[in-house]
Amino acid sequence: MQDLLREGTDKKLYVDMGGVLFTPYRGDTGETEQEATYIGDALWQGIKTYSPIILSAASSTKARDEKLAQIQKHLGSGVPAKFVNTGAAKAAFAAGGNVLVDDKQDNVTAWEAAGGVGILHDARAVQTSIDAVAAAMS
Repeated sequence: MQDLLREGTDKKLYVDMGGVLFTPYRGDTGETEQEATYIGDALWQGIKTYSPIILSAASSTKARDEKLAQIQKHLGSGVPAKFVNTGAAKAAFAAGGNVLVDDKQDNVTAWEAAGGVGILHDARAVQTSIDAVAAAMS
């Protein structure tokens, strides 16, 4: 079934961490310590057939390392991840109609302006995001 879902598409699916798969990181709100709780199991289970790539802003090596540890702990060591300095910099990966699931409107807007498909995620409406990913990846 996974092959049927992905057949005919070279689009990549990128997924944000804070506010999407995890509670917002303190670094996302200007604080320095990174703490987050995994909240994304339903979303992850609904989209993992599309081989998502984590795309997250990390302003320091420490923040990146802590996020990598969270990915490995909750999603597994085989999940690819890319880090950028700011949320707006995520748009560098949008080309070719790639898809981003993010909880910040500014990031989604920048992504779409760069040629990608942006999905504004609301943790209270996970199925809506899953359905939007399925439509965007088809």
